[in-house]
Amino acid sequence: MSFKKIIPFYKTTLLLLIFSVLVFSTACSSAGGEEPEPTPSQVKKPDKVNDAVTVRFMIHGYNDIFSSLSNEFTSQNPDINIELLMVENSMYDQVKAQKLSTSDVDVVINFQTNPLQTDWAKDAIKPQFQQEIEMGYYADLTDIPYLKNWKQTALEESSMLEGRVYAVPFALSALNIVFYNKTIFRKNGLEVPETWDEFVNICKIMRERKIKPLIVGGKDSWPLLMISNAFVAANETDLTSFAKDLWTRERKFNDEKSLKIWEMAFDFATYLPMNFNKIEYASIPERFANGEAAMLADGSWQAFSIMDKNPSIELGCFTLPGYTKGTDPVQISCKYDMMLSVNDKSPNREAALKWLEFLCEPQNYKKFVEEAQVIPVADIEVDNEFIKSLAPYMQNPSSAWEHIMPVHSNVKLARFSSYVQYGIILGHYTSPKHLADSAQYEWDKILDSIDNN
Repeated sequence: MSFKKIIPFYKTTLLLLIFSVLVFSTACSSAGGEEPEPTPSQVKKPDKVNDAVTVRFMIHGYNDIFSSLSNEFTSQNPDINIELLMVENSMYDQVKAQKLSTSDVDVVINFQTNPLQTDWAKDAIKPQFQQEIEMGYYADLTDIPYLKNWKQTALEESSMLEGRVYAVPFALSALNIVFYNKTIFRKNGLEVPETWDEFVNICKIMRERKIKPLIVGGKDSWPLLMISNAFVAANETDLTSFAKDLWTRERKFNDEKSLKIWEMAFDFATYLPMNFNKIEYASIPERFANGEAAMLADGSWQAFSIMDKNPSIELGCFTLPGYTKGTDPVQISCKYDMMLSVNDKSPNREAALKWLEFLCEPQNYKKFVEEAQVIPVADIEVDNEFIKSLAPYMQNPSSAWEHIMPVHSNVKLARFSSYVQYGIILGHYTSPKHLADSAQYEWDKILDSIDNN
């Protein structure tokens, strides 16, 4: 294996952030331009080192575990070398597109962004992943061994086009998780809430007892935008139908059911610390690990950072509950990370497929999940207490709202990128209803512009 590196204002604030997730959820996920077909001179013969084929695997992290797995793979397959190409996150998509067009890479990672185009969302943005599938860059992975262990819904939501699989999602991140300090809960006689009213009551009790109920890192807007996915998931059990109904005008952002989302955000904001919009996100794991607050609404990845900061913390978690208690708790609302694809135009295609199949073998995938500390997408037993604790919420995980709601390609979304700009353009809001009405007004203008074209 070789390695390379290629270089009440606060309530208004939160409501505005919810607005941006609900109405313009994927504004920051613009589609890239199409890359040209490689010319005959660009098509390369298999790369060989000492008579072994070299598979170039472009990654953005997890070097240690992939190095370990590649060494094991090479020991079993001495005719294939694995070369890890490390690319910075911010440059990954750009470098990937360049290398795909010249067949300079064999296995790449895709990221879940905008949903694939649908017939009910006219002229919606086509994500780069879909463009690259249609350009013939990715091998059809539908029939590879062990893929039957992957959750079918995960494949359908993240990496399938017209019934065929073009990437294997290797991890998911939950966006509707609330961490809680079990010690604080136990000392105050509190149980995990199963409804929104119970959650609000816990916040109320904590505040009355001079305990900070919640903490979030709100200095950057994205953590609150992420949490907004939880409010939608708590109120809508079928996000795809909700999105479709908004596009077809069968539902509205200000109808009775949708209004509960805005009201939930208003309640949530009530129990945030007054200075939440000045708290650095990077400081959150240590602050929560040290007992600054009873609960933390954040992404699932923070669990491991919190436990690293304080290994003795009694850490629990639950999904943000809805207004009514169902048979099962609210399920995980997530994004699928690290979707591995094989370059179908690569001269090393067969060797690359063999490497991907190796990574998908249960014992190897289990090793990756445990070493990388990620939530698995396949049905495997993992020796990690936090991941085991998610079992009640993992029976039917689904993509988060920001990965479900299509964005129309002609809508100028740059002005909706932050709550500061919202405040300038749309003004302040007196109530959740006021903001919901404003959201529907903006949405009607978008739909009208589509109908008039």
